Amino acid sequence: MARGCAALTLALLLPLCPWAHAQPLAAPTQVRFVAQTLQHVLHWEPAEDAPRDALYNVEYRLYGSGNWMPAPKCRVISEFSCDLTNETLEPTKRYYAQVRAVSGNRTSAWTRTNAFSPREATLRLAGVHLSVTGNTIHVSVQLPLRVGNVTVSYTELYKHSRQYLVLVNRTSDHEQVQYVCTTETIVISDLSWGEQYCVRLQPRIISRPNPGIWTEEKCISIPVKDEKMELISTIVGIALFIFVALVLLGTLFICMYIRRPMGTPAVLKSLIKQSTLWAEQEHFSGGGMDISTVRSLSMCPKDTAQRARLDSSSEMALPVLDEDCMVHGDQECLLQCSALPAGDSSCSSTDSGICLQISSSDLSQPPGSESQGYQRQLPQGDDSGISLANSPRARWRGG
Repeated sequence: MARGCAALTLALLLPLCPWAHAQPLAAPTQVRFVAQTLQHVLHWEPAEDAPRDALYNVEYRLYGSGNWMPAPKCRVISEFSCDLTNETLEPTKRYYAQVRAVSGNRTSAWTRTNAFSPREATLRLAGVHLSVTGNTIHVSVQLPLRVGNVTVSYTELYKHSRQYLVLVNRTSDHEQVQYVCTTETIVISDLSWGEQYCVRLQPRIISRPNPGIWTEEKCISIPVKDEKMELISTIVGIALFIFVALVLLGTLFICMYIRRPMGTPAVLKSLIKQSTLWAEQEHFSGGGMDISTVRSLSMCPKDTAQRARLDSSSEMALPVLDEDCMVHGDQECLLQCSALPAGDSSCSSTDSGICLQISSSDLSQPPGSESQGYQRQLPQGDDSGISLANSPRARWRGG
């Protein structure tokens, strides 16, 4: 009887003892990061005997630091996941996280993850942008990713060894073609006119085993081929090529024409000859010989027989002037010719056939009146048979 009363009393007092409900809860299991690029979510599973009203607390810390920090958004929550993206953004760092269950005044032990790095996350892209030119599709990879109020570029996280697998699907017959590219701008050319193509991408990192997520598929249509515009483009291209060729040939011809040696024009030659004769006249007038006494110009044959007949005539022939004397007006050469004997015809060897024929009666005339006659009778062309002679009484004046 006494034992029955003691057992009844114990049964009634047991619920009133606080230590009767202080048994620890079972800890959560499978605590891990499920991370995509800039989406770092901590996941876990509740214990098998965990009460239905169990809540959870989450903490994290930086690798190498001993201080655990509570996750502001993951305190006493009922969900089995916690977004720790903002707390684990630094790609070069490593992080830990831990979870425990809470039910009333009972708690479970902490369950901790392995070290986690943001670069180990599954690769993802913000999307792709498509544009078409002719039968060519231009694919632009959309790199910026947004985390709350922070925008981070994919290329900042993975600066090297980026690669993209491009899958192009033709919707008419579902023919697929794959491309592997290493740039963020991809050109897919030589596609069929009038067809629709759908494109999606999968990012990869050559130096890492990170898996990649395919982007959402986007489609775009290639326009029907315009043969008239193609013909116009061809004609314009050919015309432009011909125009450029003509410009180059014209430029080459002009350069060759400018650089070729130029001959003296006939008009300029005539002016030079007249100025030379004028210089001779001035030289003769100033050097002692009065060129104004020349009365006339006569053709004098160059051959020896004709010269001999002139030497035997009653008029004394002036010495035949050398061509150098007539052209250059050399007074010394002129004086040498004047010193030759009257009947000597030796100057015929270098004689240009020009002789001054001056009558003795004209030597006494004023110089001014005869110089005009000389100017009127000067030869206009190249004549090798013109001679100037004087009478037997002619003599040099001045000097």
